[in-house]
Amino acid sequence: LDEMLDVPELDFVFVAPTDLSADLGLHGQIRHPQVLRLVEEAGQRIRAAGKAAGMLVLSPQDYSYWRKRGFTVLCCVAQNLFIDGARGMMNSIS
Repeated sequence: LDEMLDVPELDFVFVAPTDLSADLGLHGQIRHPQVLRLVEEAGQRIRAAGKAAGMLVLSPQDYSYWRKRGFTVLCCVAQNLFIDGARGMMNSIS
């Protein structure tokens, strides 16, 4: 991470929680306390280097969680948006 943060042309660093969880032997457990702690620590280091920290969000709760922790580049999975939107529509008309 430190070598990446030294690259002046780099505007933001995206933390990949799925990859990190796999590296820790916690495949897919992106909300495991150890994964969350390491992502938060990485975000602090990224922001301290003057870069924007990026993170994956899968829900409105994820968005709020990471936004409160200073992550400003938040990417969601389009499939989740479509599913949640369709579910909301169906719930409102049933």
